[in-house]
Amino acid sequence: MYQTESLWKQSQRNGIAIINKCYQKNQFASLLINEVDGLIADSENHRLHNFMGGLLQHHTLKSTKYMAKWIEAKNKN
Repeated sequence: MYQTESLWKQSQRNGIAIINKCYQKNQFASLLINEVDGLIADSENHRLHNFMGGLLQHHTLKSTKYMAKWIEAKNKN
């Protein structure tokens, strides 16, 4: 398929058709909006139970702390 351009393009068209058929905007738009609205309404509870987000936030803050310490030590010389 990689070496045959016509086969590649046909496969690409087929893939786009499958995606458009399975994920129609009008079918999922209201579900997405409802999910986002629910998260906004209950954001405090969501944040309390979002382990991965907390983990990423913790490491972001720690890396900033140690970068600041490194810059401070570097500037002392």
